[in-house]
Amino acid sequence: MQYVAPMGWDLPQGKIVGTPFWGSLGVHMGIIFGHAQSGEALVGSISSELGFAVQLISEFSSPNGLCSVEGSFPNDYPSDLPGWVVVGRAWSMRDVPYDSRNWNCEYLVNYAHEREPSSPQVTRAIVAGIVIAGITIVALTSR
Repeated sequence: MQYVAPMGWDLPQGKIVGTPFWGSLGVHMGIIFGHAQSGEALVGSISSELGFAVQLISEFSSPNGLCSVEGSFPNDYPSDLPGWVVVGRAWSMRDVPYDSRNWNCEYLVNYAHEREPSSPQVTRAIVAGIVIAGITIVALTSR
């Protein structure tokens, strides 16, 4: 079966792609590594389930398909590096184990594009958790 990218999507080597998870509360990100003989894009990413993996985009994407990464990046190709350099930088980190706070999919794509490795999604989740905990404590102690 041939996977078809969403209408209007170009999938060049080095492009960042995302797929929603946790009911669209987060976005799992990867990098287009190239294309299989079938023409389907290959995505390199890191996750808690697989560690570093290169998968067909149809295996990478959730049932909800692909989504924009605009919330984390100004665009889906945030550097001037050639695609083969982006892929090489990502590949060079294939033996680094997954860590939800210090080496996740956002860290990988940032590193690959020679940006400061970071994970705004994790930061937002931590802040949200602290706010929810604070509200819960206030609610419980004000009874």
